[in-house]
Amino acid sequence: MNSLKIKSMKTNKFSGKGLLMVLALSIVLLSSCSDDNGNGPSPNTGEVMFGVNLGIDGTEYLVNTDNLMEGKITAVGRGVETHSFGMAIPVGKFLYLFNGNENTIDQMEMTATGYVKITSISAATILPNGSRNVSEVEPGKLLFTNWPNADNEVTYAFISIPSFTVESYGTFDAPKLGNYEPVELGGPGIVSNNKIYFGTMYSNRVTWDTFPDSLVTLVYDYPSFTNPTFLTSTATLGATSSYMPHSMVKDEQGDIYQVNIRSKHWYNMGTAEDKPTLISKISNGSYDDSYVFDVSEKYSETISLIGMQYVGHGIAYGRLGNEDATNEWGVFSNGNNTSVVKIDLYNKTITNMDLPLSPLRFGLMAVHNGKVYWPVAPVGGKAHIYEIDPSGGADAFKEGAELEGSNFRLNGIYVHPLDQ
Repeated sequence: MNSLKIKSMKTNKFSGKGLLMVLALSIVLLSSCSDDNGNGPSPNTGEVMFGVNLGIDGTEYLVNTDNLMEGKITAVGRGVETHSFGMAIPVGKFLYLFNGNENTIDQMEMTATGYVKITSISAATILPNGSRNVSEVEPGKLLFTNWPNADNEVTYAFISIPSFTVESYGTFDAPKLGNYEPVELGGPGIVSNNKIYFGTMYSNRVTWDTFPDSLVTLVYDYPSFTNPTFLTSTATLGATSSYMPHSMVKDEQGDIYQVNIRSKHWYNMGTAEDKPTLISKISNGSYDDSYVFDVSEKYSETISLIGMQYVGHGIAYGRLGNEDATNEWGVFSNGNNTSVVKIDLYNKTITNMDLPLSPLRFGLMAVHNGKVYWPVAPVGGKAHIYEIDPSGGADAFKEGAELEGSNFRLNGIYVHPLDQ
């Protein structure tokens, strides 16, 4: 079995123990409930039900369970059919999702017996071209946005919850950066000090083969989406616009940590392939040049960090891909070439969990009562949900429920307190 060799860090090897919407069809969305971006720990202390979104042969099913650690989870003969492709966020007992087939935003309520669809909002007017990002930008307010269109306009909609009403909607401009066009805007959007920060991918919209020689973050006044300002850093380059998983996370101090996508398997990244995978920091409205977490230098092989999600107290988790495994995207994404990693943002360390290697799946984990819940589905092995203890090391996990069936994708694990 292939293993990644760590330069001076024994705990960081790829263990054998064990996109962006090409993205729409190959997403694993494992989301918690919720901080302002839907990626923080579940705050509830009462009765909890978990939602599991299983994709089988292109169709999604929402099923429920009160136990992620025992037995088997299957969608056969049960569940509610949906078509969110991962565009979903749990807040309290509700799940809010963008229904791509019907072009609606749906409100689903988790009950003791499973999900019940409460109502829908037509997106035909407010989001005519769909949505690529959803986040809870502040308590009681969801923001849906799409990538910029050919006119460099971004459609958006604010939805008030749990009343589930349209607060406002419209478009805002994403300016060009020199000759580069705003192809993607996401990350997702993070609000801090009356500003909203978006990760970006600037390129040629037709060929997607040229990129700025820097990281680029686009900042607007919030909630007006006026006065766009560029933040740039020459520490590395690549896209910072991924929503699934996150390219950007915010800690308890309001600082934003950002990872770049520079994989040779992504678009036509060209010179980006020669730049390091690193985590940068945005603090007090600008890139903090004193903080550079070079992830690439921890490994002998060429790696890509496929996003991350914040747990708390400087700890995040993500997926790390072995770029040297193959030059073919299909082989890379469908082979056992990625590892679950624990990221200590404050101490700049990364630890490969002793979980089975598995194919590349985009997603966000679920967090509940201080534990992380992550599905791993290796080729040639059984798929399980694993409970990870963020206070521990590479072996701090327990094997949980088995995901039963074949030819499926786990598109989401959602935590729902029934008393909220």
